[in-house]
Amino acid sequence: MEFSVLNVSILAFPVNIIVLLMFLVLLTVKPGSFIGRFGTTKVSIILISLLTLQCIIMGLVPQNSIKSSWPFVLTYLMLLINLALVIGRRLRDVSLKDFGFILNHAGLFILLFSAGLGSADKEKYFMKVDEGKVEWRGANVESGDFVVLPLAILLKDFNMETYPSSDSATYLQPKSFSSQVEIYSESGSIKSGKIEVNHPLTVGSWKVYQYSYDIQAGKESSFSVFELVYDPWIIPAYIGIIMLFLGAITLFWKGGRR
Repeated sequence: MEFSVLNVSILAFPVNIIVLLMFLVLLTVKPGSFIGRFGTTKVSIILISLLTLQCIIMGLVPQNSIKSSWPFVLTYLMLLINLALVIGRRLRDVSLKDFGFILNHAGLFILLFSAGLGSADKEKYFMKVDEGKVEWRGANVESGDFVVLPLAILLKDFNMETYPSSDSATYLQPKSFSSQVEIYSESGSIKSGKIEVNHPLTVGSWKVYQYSYDIQAGKESSFSVFELVYDPWIIPAYIGIIMLFLGAITLFWKGGRR
């Protein structure tokens, strides 16, 4: 399935901040105006249905580019516009009864923005670290260029568990592998921990994943390869999730005006 694909990098900072400010302006739009009529429940249902349909197709069709396609991006942007108008409509005549509704919808807006337009600021690097040494440089996943990062990793120990084999000549398949590390930041803070597959170590807006090792050496590998993911919007995304659930609980408990 082929789609016209959007280059998401064009939405990176400061473009996404400018777009955010434009969304905030929509909070002041009058409900009865031409643009304000776009902030209705009926439009919300249509957009959510379209987005859900595209997400289902995304899950069913392998190796697709739906997430960065123009139909998906336009539906996503229209949903954010709709949310901003809905929130603005409720703020014009706000009461205590509206608290849960506004908290819920504002949380959803923050979450969607952080996961979408905010993801354009995400950066990924690979870092090879020799055992007993500290490494500050990482290779950008997209460009391959090596840059000095604000994080450094000391690899204290690499460990691997293998499946048992009765034949010593047979290559032992890895069951799991992990790295005991210390992570240093430019501010001088230190975080120690174990990084294993699917269990990254989080340092601020960074997540450090166990990626690879010396395949030839196996258990005797003298280095680890880590994937470092920088996402400055991860904290706003968590805030959005908290607001979304608190708003939902409030609506369930007190009910909301429709």
